[in-house]
Amino acid sequence: MISRAADLLKLVDVKPERLRRTWHVVLRDKKVAPQILADSLFRLHDDGQHESVIEGIESAIRNNKAQPWMYDALVQELKIAGRPQVQIDRAVLSRVDFAVDDEAQLLVTVALLSRFDAFDQAVALLKEGIRRNPWQPATWGMARSLAEKSGNPDHMIWAHTGSLQHVWNAEHETLHRQWTAELQKLERSLVSAGRPEKASEVREALAACQVRDLRIYLRWSGDADIDLSVTDPDGNECSWRTPLTPSGGMLVASSTGGRNATEQFVIVRAKPGKYTVKVKWITGRVIRGQGLLTVIRHENSPQEQKQSERITISRKDAEFTIELKTGRDRK
Repeated sequence: MISRAADLLKLVDVKPERLRRTWHVVLRDKKVAPQILADSLFRLHDDGQHESVIEGIESAIRNNKAQPWMYDALVQELKIAGRPQVQIDRAVLSRVDFAVDDEAQLLVTVALLSRFDAFDQAVALLKEGIRRNPWQPATWGMARSLAEKSGNPDHMIWAHTGSLQHVWNAEHETLHRQWTAELQKLERSLVSAGRPEKASEVREALAACQVRDLRIYLRWSGDADIDLSVTDPDGNECSWRTPLTPSGGMLVASSTGGRNATEQFVIVRAKPGKYTVKVKWITGRVIRGQGLLTVIRHENSPQEQKQSERITISRKDAEFTIELKTGRDRK
């Protein structure tokens, strides 16, 4: 069993005419852990030994030691080494498919590809995974990190605007300000670099991603525990039991009491129709027995509409119907 990357590399002859043979023999006859093999290939890549990386990956594939990330890394190394396009095309066609809805596997593969500077391939892979499940903060975290490393403005626009639309955890207000500032910084840098059209694209993308079709706040004071739930036109209820609905409705903030306790519902791209809002008292005291319910339609757009009203909060559940006449979800 080879236990270190350095030990493995000692067995690989660096002479071009012997690379293929020595890699084949080592991976055929030795037991090599996947991480040890990956570390060895990383070192060769960092040292500029791309031909050795190519032979190592191809030998791993021939000896049934292939991993999903290797095919994309192979494409990247073939390009760097200046190999003929026919070889690159062949590697693209032989790429192994794997379950991109397995978040752990997806992030591991993307991280490995980024080690080979295969940023375009890694972003393409992340986009497919995010298309299937756009509500995973860890995936968007990887997207932002990858975009920053790539230095590609298109990747940075995609990663940051996507995060602003889909990441709504307990710290979302702080994070949204941070990501907005990073996009604004990118815009300024593009202007300074003499790329006004791309800077304008950043500005327009930022404005578009900050539009929320429907947002509902419930605020109260006291030590009461109050639950807010919203049922969309398709009958999906968003509540503490199901804080994310199939249509993208999110219960994004929850507080059990205080001077300005808050529960909040948001849906970025909403379906037009009637939304049923329920306010349920659980326990504790609400000062003056009242809360403030605020409804914002088309937030941060020219069509923004905001209305607030005082509501009674008691042991009897309160229920309201809110109509959204237009929305961007047409499914």
